[in-house]
Amino acid sequence: TFTTRLMSPKEAIGVTPFPRRLVNMAAVDIEGRVRNSFINKHTLLDDRMALHGRGTDGEPTGIYNTPGVQAVAFGGAVPTYAKLVDLGGAIADANADSDFMKYMMTPLMASKMKQTLDFGAVAGSRPIWDGTYRDGQVAGYGAGSTKQLSSTLGAGADEHGIVFGDWTGLIFGNWGALEFIVDEVTLADRGQIKITTNKRGDSVVERPEAFAVASGAKLA
Repeated sequence: TFTTRLMSPKEAIGVTPFPRRLVNMAAVDIEGRVRNSFINKHTLLDDRMALHGRGTDGEPTGIYNTPGVQAVAFGGAVPTYAKLVDLGGAIADANADSDFMKYMMTPLMASKMKQTLDFGAVAGSRPIWDGTYRDGQVAGYGAGSTKQLSSTLGAGADEHGIVFGDWTGLIFGNWGALEFIVDEVTLADRGQIKITTNKRGDSVVERPEAFAVASGAKLA
């Protein structure tokens, strides 16, 4: 079955002033610093919206709010090896598994998984998470952690985000490049220059069944 995934430009605007006298400091590339800071913030916003965007009020529809994305109940407890494997099982059962699957979770949850054994007290058990926070391994798949995943989910605002899926199916679209508007007039009486950025983009999940999210995953 084939369907259409629609994308439309959502606008993100950033604004900051900085003292005009900083431009004259040869030892500091203030313009480069400001540009890099904005690029970083817009990129983080893109990631956050791709995960948790509501699909309303000018936001993209993130993985957590995309119909068809599978949810596996973790029972309001610390994740077990079996529950993490269940995420992959749900995707494979939908015939949507691939060679590009990867776990993503919050840094604190990754830390917890580093301290949790896969088979408990059984001899030969190993930590569920092996490797660094950015380049780890869980149940034979790559794993990464990011603060862009919420750690305040659920009714008690204490559930941590965990997503497993084929990340090549998360598509980003951009309408033009990131725009920088330099305003040397508005705040001239304060000795400041005002920088405004404008970016239009969207994200969409190509195959919702290729992603599964944990519901009720907690640190304790």
